Amino acid sequence: MYWSDHGFIESAQMDGQFRRKAVYLNDQFGNQYDAQGLALDMKTNRLYFASYWAYRLMYVDLNSPEEHPVPQNLFTSWWHFLVPRDVEVDDEFVYWNEYFFENVYRINKTVFDGNLDIIAHGAYSPRGMVIKKGNPEPHSKYHLYSLKLFLCF
Repeated sequence: MYWSDHGFIESAQMDGQFRRKAVYLNDQFGNQYDAQGLALDMKTNRLYFASYWAYRLMYVDLNSPEEHPVPQNLFTSWWHFLVPRDVEVDDEFVYWNEYFFENVYRINKTVFDGNLDIIAHGAYSPRGMVIKKGNPEPHSKYHLYSLKLFLCF
């Protein structure tokens, strides 16, 4: 299991044993940042998260041989990470919701190809979200229903 605190991500076995600081969240200047809405992708063994302080969607490759793998940037935008709340992942995309502009976004989970989709707008005061895993229908005009995306308020 994994959880975050300001400046690091910790891990432990499911019974709480072997607790350790798995990832340190520091920028190139040594400033700490946060990790909001951890999402574990079992297929790629990546841990995705959003950062309010760094204005980024990031991931950590858990297959890394490093004892403390370095977070990699997937997408940076002050505008889209004013108050990120939650992150989820499926077979193709990473989703996150943002409190200030009340949007749910998605991008390709392996590489940012310039496409950013707003899946839902006007999600008043979003706090968390859960998605039903599976292959999405990327070109459906009814994204909320075809993706079976559920928002928890």
